[in-house]
Amino acid sequence: MIQKKVGLFHLMIVMLVGIIAPYLVEYIGNLGTIVSVLAVAGVSTAVLIRTWPRTGDIERSQVQPSVKQTQSMPQVDMYGISEDLSFVSQQLAWVAGHSNTALKKLTKQSNTIAQESETTASSAQEASAGVEEIASNAAVVANASQQALKQCQSSSQLALNNQLQITQASNTMLEVAQVVETSVRDMEELNVASKRIGAFVGKIQGIASQTNLLALNAAIEAARAGEQGRGFAVVAEEVRKLASESEAVTHEVEETVRDITNRTSYVTAHMQGSKEKIQGIEQLARKSAESMQEIVNTVNEIESTVEKLCSLSNDQQMTTEQMAQAVESIGSATVEIAAGTQEALKSIGQQEHDIEEVYALTKKMTAAVDQIQEVAAIFKTGKELVFGFNPFTAPQIIKENYTPILETIAKKLGLEPKIIIVSDYDSLGRSLLKGTIDVGWFSPFAYVSAKDKGEITPLVTTVVNKNASYHGYIIARKDKAFQSIDSLQGKRFAFVDKQSASGYVYPKAMLLEQGKDPETFFSETVFLGSHNRVIDAVLDGTVDAGATYSEAVETAKEYGLAVHNLVILKQTDAIPKDVIAGRPGLDEQLLASLKQVFIETTDRTSTHASVMKKTGLNGFIEAQDQVYDVIRKAANVLK
Repeated sequence: MIQKKVGLFHLMIVMLVGIIAPYLVEYIGNLGTIVSVLAVAGVSTAVLIRTWPRTGDIERSQVQPSVKQTQSMPQVDMYGISEDLSFVSQQLAWVAGHSNTALKKLTKQSNTIAQESETTASSAQEASAGVEEIASNAAVVANASQQALKQCQSSSQLALNNQLQITQASNTMLEVAQVVETSVRDMEELNVASKRIGAFVGKIQGIASQTNLLALNAAIEAARAGEQGRGFAVVAEEVRKLASESEAVTHEVEETVRDITNRTSYVTAHMQGSKEKIQGIEQLARKSAESMQEIVNTVNEIESTVEKLCSLSNDQQMTTEQMAQAVESIGSATVEIAAGTQEALKSIGQQEHDIEEVYALTKKMTAAVDQIQEVAAIFKTGKELVFGFNPFTAPQIIKENYTPILETIAKKLGLEPKIIIVSDYDSLGRSLLKGTIDVGWFSPFAYVSAKDKGEITPLVTTVVNKNASYHGYIIARKDKAFQSIDSLQGKRFAFVDKQSASGYVYPKAMLLEQGKDPETFFSETVFLGSHNRVIDAVLDGTVDAGATYSEAVETAKEYGLAVHNLVILKQTDAIPKDVIAGRPGLDEQLLASLKQVFIETTDRTSTHASVMKKTGLNGFIEAQDQVYDVIRKAANVLK
């Protein structure tokens, strides 16, 4: 930023030299012509040197050429040269003034940049230390993240292994549950079979009892039969024995079956309980497997998150290291910029000093032009009509927007117009009273001041924006947040000229009426010479507030200035507009003709209607001196 501004500064200097040089060349060339003419006329240049930069000291007798000298003089348009010199010197002063203002602003900005650079350099060192600490911490975080990632990967693998084991155990338990369930069913079937065997044994036991009873009955019958039944008795006895043995065996079988049945029932009951427990374990195993799956999923998510954290930590480590390098570079660059700014400040200071010298010289040049005009008046012909302007705006604007109107008016009267822009507001009145200017375009207070010193004749008053009066403004930038005149205490304030009604007389009178002496109320007051300069100075921050008038603000808006950034803190009462007045001794008939032609010139009929509309000038009305008594009243407040 600083290098850019310094580059802009050098570019501005080059442009300034390019602007000033042609004016200097033209000025010196015209001055050489004048000196040559005066030499032929027998006028000593010592007269000019002796009176530089004073005005009004040259007597006509000192420069009045003889007839012979007049005949031998080259035909030179002295007033034309004077006119050109007037414009060149005023434009040069204008450019130098603007350049001086720009340099002051650049100096202020450069000082601010230098101070900020030193602060930034210190802050950069602190920031560098902080970033290095962050980089160190980032490295620790990156290492910790790597370790955490490894642990997560290990935990993930362990969780997977545990999940596999739990799954296998769950499957095994399911198989055991199935085997137990099958065994329970088998035992239940075995118990049923044992009961059937018991029932069958009971039947056998009944048959054996019946057989034993039948055998007994058979033995009894055999005994009755005697010898014939002896054989049958033996058989019956054997049958009875077998039946008894069968009954005994069936009793043993019955006991055994009963024992088997009891034991089978006992085992079945216990296996049934085991089955229920195994079913609970099965559900628990399923839930454990599901929980383990959730654990695995969570561990996987943690692993993914830690992996991202690890990646981000590595990126952060690299970024902070780069930041540390960048901050260190910024610190070094800021130190270099601060040093460069100090060097630039020295250069700017020298250029500012040079511009101030140029500006001072241009002021001397304008004073010299006044001297030359007095000399040129000696050579004036009866066909020339000299108009003079207060420097109320930029010379180029006067030349483009107002000069064509006066040239047309003069030519309507068969006269050759010469247009002079005087050095300051007071010079116009002096020039009319000396006779070096015939007709002056006065600001209201400059007219009142000149009228009090001599019998100048008011001809017409300008009508601008359909009004023969205007308002003075006290303006400031909106972003300064000034709410009223009171808020300007201790601030820097700009006036135009001590002969300007809206640019000095009225605003100062308003301040004094409020008990505010500008000399003590403001921290500093400056006179910038024109309304344009005041508006520029307020907009660019050179001053905090300034005095101007309504039409100057409108003109500035038309020329693209950011007047929307301005706020009007105070507005004056209506002030009569500019006066066009003739010098003492000017032919009465010419004065009457001038007044008539001015009044006939309007923005509807004039050949320069487009120019008039550009400036808001509608035309002219007859001037009445008493209308300007309000200005005299305001001026009395200042005394």
